Amino acid sequence: MSDQLVIPIGDTTKVVRRNNELFFECTRCSNSYGSTKIGDPKKNALMRERSIGDVNPWNKYGKIDQFVVREYYCPKCGIMIAANMQNKDEPIMMDMDLSNL
Repeated sequence: MSDQLVIPIGDTTKVVRRNNELFFECTRCSNSYGSTKIGDPKKNALMRERSIGDVNPWNKYGKIDQFVVREYYCPKCGIMIAANMQNKDEPIMMDMDLSNL
């Protein structure tokens, strides 16, 4: 039995049904981020934290010590699935909560 697409989430992530369970999956390489019960696929993605000054040279005039850009990637193929700019001291920002699907 093949996986059934339930819903695409942007261009890089999708929810599939496999054996009556729902999973987050990479659209490029089909890497599984795990069950949708985790809420957000970023929890099982690779994260890279960058200075806002590295992202855009104009940001060097901003509060580069206060903010960071957190980029999230598929651990198998490396496609970026999300990026967030936020305060350096804040916890990871979740974009969704599909734990109740």
